[in-house]
Amino acid sequence: MMRQVACLSNQNTSTYCYIEAASNRNPSDLYFYNLPFGFPLPNNTNLSCSSCTKSVMAIFGSQVNETSGLEKTYNTAAILASSKCGSNYVYTRPANATSSALPWVGDMPPFRWAVVFTLCSFLIGLV
Repeated sequence: MMRQVACLSNQNTSTYCYIEAASNRNPSDLYFYNLPFGFPLPNNTNLSCSSCTKSVMAIFGSQVNETSGLEKTYNTAAILASSKCGSNYVYTRPANATSSALPWVGDMPPFRWAVVFTLCSFLIGLV
């Protein structure tokens, strides 16, 4: 899932979506990349309603019940995105109350996930 998200590109600019979000003055779109690590969106998130964020949320939405961090953060982010960008921008989904198929994923400290994601993004950029 994270590889898919890291490899998304903006069809109009041919730039990786993550790079666009990271280099944007408004960091709000970048916050969405932290959802799988259990970090909710900040209260002052002012997303741009970009096609990139829509694609990121579509991938996360397909995996919301498979990733413990997304189970905790996706629905709130989807509600915010729908309220700011329209009801067709992203769909809200109820998270399952059952535990993850990989319970150890949720036990990994968020810092390690951030390091793993950053390293993967860096390596993908070199390919």
